[in-house]
Formats: sequence, C-alpha cells, structure tokens
Amino acid sequence: MLLENGLDFYNLLKYDDSGNASQDENELIDHIFPPKEVKTETGEMLTRYVSRAKPSRQDAQILQERLDRCLAERMASTKGLCEVREDLYSKAFDELIRQVALENPDRGMLLV
Repeated sequence: MLLENGLDFYNLLKYDDSGNASQDENELIDHIFPPKEVKTETGEMLTRYVSRAKPSRQDAQILQERLDRCLAERMASTKGLCEVREDLYSKAFDELIRQVALENPDRGMLLV
C-alpha cells in the first residue's frame, strides 16, 4: 500500500533489535503527524516532533482523566453541537491515534 508521498506502508513497519522504532517507522509517524516549526521567544526556529515513546495502559488512563478535566474546566456543553467539546475530542483522538500507531502501525493507519 503506497502512502500519498509514495512511501510503501508495509516496508515502513520495522523495529530494530532493541524494540525501538526504525527510521522507516519514524517516517510513517511523521507522515501521520507532521513535525511543526515553532518560534521561541528569542526568535530561534525549532522543529517539534510527536513523542516516539511507547505508550502504556496508564497513558490511556491519564488521557481520559485529562479529557474529563478539560471538558469540565472549559464548560463544554453535553447537548447539541459544542465547538469546545469537538476541539477537545479531536485532540484526544489524535493522541489515541499516536498511541495506537506506535504500538501497532497497521492499526494506527486504519484509524487515520
């Protein structure tokens, strides 16, 4: 299966002997979550990448707690359309995709 930029998805799913993500898998994660350029207070440009750390069950639980807390803090409506709720759920879903893609890249691509 070829991705938009011509990368072969199945050849990207490789790990080295230590269980760390291979360079090709890093390309896949960068394809799903492109690096962002940010400017520091001093004017220096930096590139931010998503974390490549393998997720744990506790990470998913922490995500749920943070989502619940943010929904309450920002007083997201539970009825009808709510831009705040939509924004928070979108960010939470992106984090879930990242966690799943790091654990099982095949499943991560299905979620995208």
